[in-house]
Amino acid sequence: MPESVTYRFGACEVHVGRREVRRAGTVRPVSHQSFELLLLLLRERHRALSKQELLERLWPGLQVSDSVLPRAVMRARQAVGDDADEPVWIGNVRGFGYRFIGPVQEVAHAEAPVTPAAAPQGTAAPPAPAPGRLRIGLLPCQNLTGDSAMAWTRIGLMALVGHALERAPG
Repeated sequence: MPESVTYRFGACEVHVGRREVRRAGTVRPVSHQSFELLLLLLRERHRALSKQELLERLWPGLQVSDSVLPRAVMRARQAVGDDADEPVWIGNVRGFGYRFIGPVQEVAHAEAPVTPAAAPQGTAAPPAPAPGRLRIGLLPCQNLTGDSAMAWTRIGLMALVGHALERAPG
C-alpha cells in the first residue's frame, strides 16, 4: 500500500493522495494549480517562498501573466477559509512571496486501495454514447522540448484535437 500524507490545520485537512481539501469535513473545490500551491506552501512551511520560485515550480517553462500567482493564492485561501486581509494560514511576505504561517500537523498513513463507489439509489448512471460514437478524455500535454515558444501545446494542442474530433464523423 502506498504511503500518503494528510496535513491538518484548524478545521482543514489537505489529503495528498486523494488530492482533496476538506474544511470542517466538507470537500472544498480547488483547482489543480491552487492545490499544488497549497501543497508546496505546506511542504516548505519552514520558509518563505519567493514569487519567482513559486512561478518556476508551479508553471515550469511557461510564460504566465502577472495575475496567475495571486489568483492561485486567492483560490487556495478560499479553499481553506483564509482571509488575505487577516491571514491565519497563507501569509504574504511583502515584496517577496508567500509562506504558510499556521501550525500544521502532518499525519502519514497507509492508504487502502480506492474502489469506485456504487451510484446511490435513484442516481442515474451517465448516459452511454450514441451507437457508433466514442468518448475520449483529453488531458493537457507537457512541453518537453525546452522551447518556450511551444508552451501553447500544454493546453492548446488538446483544444485543437478536441475541436477536430467534435467535427469528425462518427
